[in-house]
Amino acid sequence: MYIFSSALQAKPGHGAIVRDGALQLASVLASAGADGTTAWQGMLGVPYGAFLVSGRFDSVADYADASTTMQQDPAFAEISATLGPALAAPADVYVSQIVAAGTNYAQQPFVSVTRAVVAAGQMSAAMQWSTEFLEFAEAVTGEGGLLTRNVGGRVGDIGFIFAAPDAEAWQARDAKLAADPGYVARLDQTEGLFEPGSDQQVLMSAIS
Repeated sequence: MYIFSSALQAKPGHGAIVRDGALQLASVLASAGADGTTAWQGMLGVPYGAFLVSGRFDSVADYADASTTMQQDPAFAEISATLGPALAAPADVYVSQIVAAGTNYAQQPFVSVTRAVVAAGQMSAAMQWSTEFLEFAEAVTGEGGLLTRNVGGRVGDIGFIFAAPDAEAWQARDAKLAADPGYVARLDQTEGLFEPGSDQQVLMSAIS
């Protein structure tokens, strides 16, 4: 399974235009064949005016077909023309493969995405640590997450996705994880596995 995402950063004062455009893009993406299409608003870890559109595909080939369909859709061209002047920069597009999933993970309206870039020569060790951390987090909180790796975007970029019904529920899960004695100990095991300064956590809330 693959996750497509397109990040949209609004110019100051243009957030409403980009928000509406994100909702419209999610609809066009669904019509092109994506599953679970969602428009998101950045809450923490991104500048004000950050939005994202995501969807799932069974394969890269399915995404490629959908991308072609979208780019030939007059509605997509119209949305792009409206969005262009409102964006601070061209939209960033990523495709990530789900390489591990918790037993009870389900898409929900509030998510955290934590990303980092694997250091040169550390891919095997980093993926092993990441898979074990995903299992550890589920054992502690009772809620599963996703482990992804980029197939389009930064090479070596991996990510953890955890979902909750709302910000309060996510905070409770995060507090439970952070309070476990094994949490910091596991983080200490990451020395040398990831590029310094490449880690980032973003919180997003669904708007569709």
